[in-house]
Amino acid sequence: MDLNEFRIMHSELIEHYQFIEYHLKCICSALQREKPFLGEMESVEKDTSIKLLNQIRHIQKGRKDKILSEEECKRIRDLCNHRNDWVHSCYVNLKRDYKTGVPTNKDVIMQMTKDWIEARDLRELLDIRKRPLQYEKYKLEEAMRNQISGDSIK
Repeated sequence: MDLNEFRIMHSELIEHYQFIEYHLKCICSALQREKPFLGEMESVEKDTSIKLLNQIRHIQKGRKDKILSEEECKRIRDLCNHRNDWVHSCYVNLKRDYKTGVPTNKDVIMQMTKDWIEARDLRELLDIRKRPLQYEKYKLEEAMRNQISGDSIK
């Protein structure tokens, strides 16, 4: 893998991480019933992935149907820890060939490939899990709006 290929894979990995965080925010927002969906999105905007994951785990304790299994939560937590390394110290700690710039540590390349696959898979999983929650919350909000507008007409 040359340096450009490394940079592309690293960029895609960060993209997966950003979508994972976004999906966690959507799930957390949809599970909270106090505010409309967009209001909840604003309330979790600055939360870290770990904080969002903990909120989801806490909220789903009271539900019969679990959004995320404990194994999935562990995978996400592990991924978040790897994310911090890739975001904050990847290039600083990267060993490269002096002349070509090619990464020389094969373990780093293998780990990034493994993390890329895991991040892609979790991104897809969370996207699938958030969709029915968003739809359910939207339908609830729509029913409430219809009820309010219907009550005001009577």
